[in-house]
Amino acid sequence: MKYLIFFCLIVLSGCAHEWENTNPSFTLFSIANPLPGDGYGTGGFTLADFDRDGDLDISLQRRSDSTLYWYAFENDSTWTQHIAGTVGGGQLGAVTHDVNQDGWNDVIMGRVWAENPKEAGEAWSIHAYAGGMVGENHDIVVADINQDGRSDIVAYAQGLGTIRWYDLENPNQWEFTDIATDVNDRFVHAGFAPRGIADLDGDGFPDILMPFFWYRNPGTSSDLWDPIAWPYPEVEKTPYGRSFRSWITDLDTDGDNDFILAECDVTMSRAFWFENQGNANTWNQHELPLPDGPTGSFHSLVVADFNNDELKDIFIGEQEDNNQKPDPGMKPHDHRERGMLLLNIGSEKIPHFEVHIIHTDNPGWHDAIAGDIDGDGDLDLVSKIWNADDVGVWHADYWRNDLIRD
Repeated sequence: MKYLIFFCLIVLSGCAHEWENTNPSFTLFSIANPLPGDGYGTGGFTLADFDRDGDLDISLQRRSDSTLYWYAFENDSTWTQHIAGTVGGGQLGAVTHDVNQDGWNDVIMGRVWAENPKEAGEAWSIHAYAGGMVGENHDIVVADINQDGRSDIVAYAQGLGTIRWYDLENPNQWEFTDIATDVNDRFVHAGFAPRGIADLDGDGFPDILMPFFWYRNPGTSSDLWDPIAWPYPEVEKTPYGRSFRSWITDLDTDGDNDFILAECDVTMSRAFWFENQGNANTWNQHELPLPDGPTGSFHSLVVADFNNDELKDIFIGEQEDNNQKPDPGMKPHDHRERGMLLLNIGSEKIPHFEVHIIHTDNPGWHDAIAGDIDGDGDLDLVSKIWNADDVGVWHADYWRNDLIRD
């Protein structure tokens, strides 16, 4: 089933860049509706080329049946479902990485990694890894923590209050090191996904952003990571704990990394970007513009150039959720979730954002990912839901960016 949603991005005079097509539109296609399973919870969401056919596919896990699926992109309106295997235990976070260095993308989740069999119809081998943390690993990110030229994995498990990083040098025996074990002492649900791990203090080693503190990478596995306080915009009440989606990047192109955050897992979410003053100890806080009125949970954040003007834009999506419960959950009662593109209409040195709503109401957004899925030179979006407005209607969606079309 296909829906058409169009929006115009109005480019103000005096913008620093000019380009041919200033009016991209998004066309919505269903990847799967309904998804398999009969309960809430869709995690294990990644975007990668699993079959090496040159386009991007997705993975996802349905909590109700513990099954990891992957969907192969065939064309705009067709995605083919494949069963990877049973991974066990409800998870959220996931990343893709070639763990065994055979040239094929694998999927890493909490406690296990799924090995790509190289054939679409074959089951994936599910491997437990050393140091897998009990409970839901909400945030999982790929980063070269020790700067040895190989990708590592960082995960956070709220039940343990532990941030842990894994060295994958030996794919059959991961080495792990705890970064912090007291994170949940302040009721912290999540923070560093999807891109909240990068060098903040300019020493060349990636640091980790969380509520209340960012954790300074000591550069060696034997030294402790220092928690450095930053002006975290406190949230008074959250159902699951303090939580945001984050993205570290040099937003103002001044040579040091800033970060963007969008609050999530709470109603009346806000969004900010924090301007690094050069030492990662002093930050200028900028609240990002949002539509008037109440907001839901901003469980989708992407920072990327969506209109090919060489400026970084910000996508924020409100998650779909059943708000008919006595506890309104992740959004105000009768609120219609929105996908919002904050178009950068400023300059490289002075970013300035203007809100454009690309869609209102179902389908909602949860951990949306951007990539050039159809290979036409602009960034598309894929998303799925965690909970549904209508019980039993679980879905995953593809939003084609029509900025560049043949």
